[in-house]
Amino acid sequence: PGFGREQAAEILDSGRAWEKMLAICVAQGGFTEPGVAPHRRDMRASRSGVVTAIDCRRLARVAKLAGAPADAPAGVELLVRLGDQVVTGAPLLGVHAAAPGELQYALHYLDGQPDILRIE
Repeated sequence: PGFGREQAAEILDSGRAWEKMLAICVAQGGFTEPGVAPHRRDMRASRSGVVTAIDCRRLARVAKLAGAPADAPAGVELLVRLGDQVVTGAPLLGVHAAAPGELQYALHYLDGQPDILRIE
Protein backbone atom coordinates (compact mmCIF):
# COMPACT_ATOMS: atom_id res chain seq x y z
CA PRO A 1 0.00 0.00 0.00
CA GLY A 2 1.18 3.49 -0.87
CA PHE A 3 3.75 2.38 -3.46
CA GLY A 4 1.46 1.53 -6.39
CA ARG A 5 2.32 4.60 -8.45
CA GLU A 6 6.07 3.99 -8.05
CA GLN A 7 5.72 0.30 -8.87
CA ALA A 8 3.67 1.08 -11.98
CA ALA A 9 6.23 3.66 -13.14
CA GLU A 10 9.07 1.15 -12.64
CA ILE A 11 7.20 -1.54 -14.62
CA LEU A 12 6.60 0.89 -17.49
CA ASP A 13 10.08 2.44 -17.43
CA SER A 14 11.86 -0.93 -17.30
CA GLY A 15 10.03 -2.26 -20.37
CA ARG A 16 8.41 -5.14 -18.51
CA ALA A 17 4.91 -3.89 -19.39
CA TRP A 18 5.79 -3.80 -23.11
CA GLU A 19 7.32 -7.30 -22.93
CA LYS A 20 4.15 -8.63 -21.29
CA MET A 21 1.94 -6.99 -23.93
CA LEU A 22 4.00 -8.57 -26.72
CA ALA A 23 3.75 -11.96 -24.98
CA ILE A 24 -0.04 -11.61 -24.84
CA CYS A 25 -0.13 -10.67 -28.54
CA VAL A 26 2.01 -13.68 -29.47
CA ALA A 27 -0.28 -15.95 -27.43
CA GLN A 28 -3.24 -14.59 -29.41
CA GLY A 29 -1.67 -15.19 -32.80
CA GLY A 30 1.01 -12.57 -33.20
CA PHE A 31 1.71 -8.88 -33.19
CA THR A 32 1.37 -7.08 -36.49
CA GLU A 33 0.90 -3.50 -37.53
CA PRO A 34 -2.29 -2.94 -39.53
CA GLY A 35 -1.89 -2.11 -43.19
CA VAL A 36 -2.65 1.27 -44.71
CA ALA A 37 -6.12 1.81 -46.14
CA PRO A 38 -6.07 3.19 -49.71
CA HIS A 39 -8.84 5.73 -49.07
CA ARG A 40 -8.58 8.41 -46.40
CA ARG A 41 -10.15 11.75 -45.56
CA ASP A 42 -9.63 14.07 -42.60
CA MET A 43 -12.29 15.85 -40.57
CA ARG A 44 -11.05 19.38 -39.86
CA ALA A 45 -11.92 21.87 -37.14
CA SER A 46 -14.63 24.31 -38.17
CA ARG A 47 -13.41 26.76 -35.54
CA SER A 48 -10.59 27.39 -33.12
CA GLY A 49 -10.82 26.41 -29.48
CA VAL A 50 -10.20 23.56 -27.06
CA VAL A 51 -11.41 19.97 -27.55
CA THR A 52 -13.81 19.52 -24.62
CA ALA A 53 -15.63 16.29 -25.54
CA ILE A 54 -15.22 13.25 -27.79
CA ASP A 55 -18.20 10.98 -28.47
CA CYS A 56 -16.59 7.54 -28.65
CA ARG A 57 -19.83 5.72 -29.51
CA ARG A 58 -20.38 7.82 -32.60
CA LEU A 59 -16.70 7.52 -33.54
CA ALA A 60 -17.09 3.74 -33.34
CA ARG A 61 -20.04 4.02 -35.73
CA VAL A 62 -17.87 5.99 -38.19
CA ALA A 63 -15.19 3.29 -37.97
CA LYS A 64 -17.73 0.54 -38.58
CA LEU A 65 -19.17 2.35 -41.60
CA ALA A 66 -15.60 2.67 -42.93
CA GLY A 67 -15.23 -1.12 -42.76
CA ALA A 68 -13.76 -1.86 -39.34
CA PRO A 69 -13.21 -4.34 -37.79
CA ALA A 70 -13.62 -6.69 -40.77
CA ASP A 71 -11.02 -4.73 -42.72
CA ALA A 72 -8.03 -4.20 -40.40
CA PRO A 73 -6.72 -0.94 -41.95
CA ALA A 74 -10.19 0.64 -41.91
CA GLY A 75 -11.34 2.85 -39.07
CA VAL A 76 -10.82 6.20 -37.40
CA GLU A 77 -7.51 7.75 -36.44
CA LEU A 78 -8.04 10.29 -33.67
CA LEU A 79 -5.55 13.13 -34.13
CA VAL A 80 -6.45 15.19 -31.04
CA ARG A 81 -7.00 14.57 -27.33
CA LEU A 82 -9.27 16.14 -24.77
CA GLY A 83 -7.85 19.50 -23.77
CA ASP A 84 -5.94 20.04 -27.03
CA GLN A 85 -5.99 23.56 -28.45
CA VAL A 86 -6.93 23.53 -32.16
CA VAL A 87 -7.17 26.17 -34.85
CA THR A 88 -9.70 26.43 -37.65
CA GLY A 89 -8.85 23.93 -40.37
CA ALA A 90 -6.66 21.71 -38.19
CA PRO A 91 -7.16 17.94 -38.76
CA LEU A 92 -9.13 16.36 -35.91
CA LEU A 93 -9.49 12.80 -37.12
CA GLY A 94 -8.82 10.69 -40.18
CA VAL A 95 -11.27 8.19 -41.65
CA HIS A 96 -9.61 5.20 -43.38
CA ALA A 97 -11.40 2.75 -45.70
CA ALA A 98 -10.53 -0.01 -48.17
CA ALA A 99 -13.23 0.99 -50.65
CA PRO A 100 -14.42 4.42 -51.80
CA GLY A 101 -18.05 3.47 -51.05
CA GLU A 102 -17.26 2.64 -47.43
CA LEU A 103 -15.39 5.92 -47.08
CA GLN A 104 -18.43 7.78 -48.45
CA TYR A 105 -20.79 5.96 -46.03
CA ALA A 106 -18.59 6.95 -43.11
CA LEU A 107 -18.20 10.55 -44.27
CA HIS A 108 -21.93 10.94 -44.89
CA TYR A 109 -22.63 9.86 -41.31
CA LEU A 110 -19.80 12.05 -39.99
CA ASP A 111 -21.19 15.10 -41.83
CA GLY A 112 -24.37 14.74 -39.79
CA GLN A 113 -22.41 14.66 -36.51
CA PRO A 114 -20.78 18.10 -36.24
CA ASP A 115 -20.40 17.79 -32.47
CA ILE A 116 -18.77 14.34 -32.47
CA LEU A 117 -15.70 16.28 -31.26
CA ARG A 118 -16.81 19.33 -29.30
CA ILE A 119 -14.63 22.41 -29.55
CA GLU A 120 -15.31 25.34 -27.24
